[in-house]
Amino acid sequence: MRVLLAHNRYRIRGGEDEVVDSELALLGSHGHEVFPYIKDNHSISSRFPVKEGVRSTWNWEIYREVRTLIAKHKIELLHCHNLYPQLSPAIFHAAKTGGAATVQTLHNYKFGCPKGELFRNGSVCERCLGKTFAWPGVMRGCYRDSRAATAAIAIATTSHRLLSTWENRVDTYIALTDFARGKCIDAGLPADRITVKGNFVHDPGVGTGDGDFVLYVGRLTQVKGISVLLRAWTEQSTGLKLTIIGTGDLEPDVRAAAASDCTINFLGVQPLDTVLHVMGRAKALLFPSLWYEGMPRTIVESFAKGTPVVASDLGSMSSLIQHGVTGLHFPAGVGAAMMTQLQWIQTHPSEYAQMRRKCREKYETDFTPERNYGLLMEIYKRAISRDESGGKVHKAA
Repeated sequence: MRVLLAHNRYRIRGGEDEVVDSELALLGSHGHEVFPYIKDNHSISSRFPVKEGVRSTWNWEIYREVRTLIAKHKIELLHCHNLYPQLSPAIFHAAKTGGAATVQTLHNYKFGCPKGELFRNGSVCERCLGKTFAWPGVMRGCYRDSRAATAAIAIATTSHRLLSTWENRVDTYIALTDFARGKCIDAGLPADRITVKGNFVHDPGVGTGDGDFVLYVGRLTQVKGISVLLRAWTEQSTGLKLTIIGTGDLEPDVRAAAASDCTINFLGVQPLDTVLHVMGRAKALLFPSLWYEGMPRTIVESFAKGTPVVASDLGSMSSLIQHGVTGLHFPAGVGAAMMTQLQWIQTHPSEYAQMRRKCREKYETDFTPERNYGLLMEIYKRAISRDESGGKVHKAA
C-alpha cells in the first residue's frame, strides 16, 4: 500500500510525535511505501501571525504540494495526525481530488475545543463542545492565550463543517479510546465513521520494580497536574522518593522543589531508553493529569514494563487503567488521595506483585505492534472501500 502520512509537529516533542514516528516505522517494516509529509511548528513565530491564521483554514501551498505528491507517487491513502496550524483541512480536499482515501487520527479534542484540551483555568471546560462556532473559547483566547489565534482555529473548524469537509472528505476517523470517541461525537463528527484504535509501543522488556521511588514523566505544565503532585509531595510522606523527567513551563517550580527536598530527583529531558529503564524500576508511574487526555503513550509504556499507574480518575485515564488491576485511581486534583494510593502500594506487596503481572498482560493483549498493525490495516481497507464506493459502504465502529 502507498501511504502519505501527514503531521504538524509540536514545539515541544510529545507523545503524538512519538506515535507518528512509530507508525511510520511500523508500516515500513511491513513493506508498505510510506511517504512522510511533516511540518514543524519551530518554523513559525510563537506570536502566531495573521497569515498562519488564514492558512489554518485553507493552506494553498499544502494543497498544491499534496496534489503533486499523490499524483507522483500514486498515493492510495492519506493518513493525517495533527492538522494545525500549517497543514489545514485543505489537505483532505487535495487527497480526494487526487483519488486517495483519507484517515484522520484524533489525538485531542480540537474539533470541539480550539485549544484541543477541553480544559481551562485548572479544570475541565466543555463550553465550546457541540457549538457551531467556539465563541466562548475565542472570547477567552484559549489557544496560545490569543483571541486571534483561537479565532483562526475556530473559523477553520466551522468553515469546514459548513463545507462538509468532516462529513464528505474524511473516510475514517481514529479515536484513541472509547471516551475520546464519545467526546468527538459530541463535537459533531459523524459517529458511524469513528473507530477506536489505541497507540502501541515496541516491547521494551519487563522491568523489576526494585526501585524505592515513583516516577512522573511528561510535560511540566498545569494541565498535567505537576503542581498538584509537588504540593501533595511536600505535605505528606510515603517513604518513597520521587523522580521527575520532562520539561515545560513549570520546570523552575520543579527545580526549586528538588533543591529543597532530598526525596525529589529531577532529571530533566532524557532519551527514551533511559526513561524506559527508570520506568521499569519505579514502583509506579504517577499520572495526575487534570484534563481528559487522548491516549498517553507513557501509560502504555508503563504497562509494557509491568509498572502500575496511579492516575486521575478522569477521561481516558478512567478507561485505560482498571482500578486495582493495572493501577489505582484518585479524584483528579486531590493530591492527598494520590498519596494514599501510594501508601497502599507500600503496604500490600502481594497485591502489588499481581498488579505488575496484570500490567504486562494488558500490554501483550492490546498494545503490541502486531496487534496495532492488524487494526490499522482494517481501518485503511475500510477507508479505501468507502472511498471507492463513493462513501456508501462503511461498517459502524
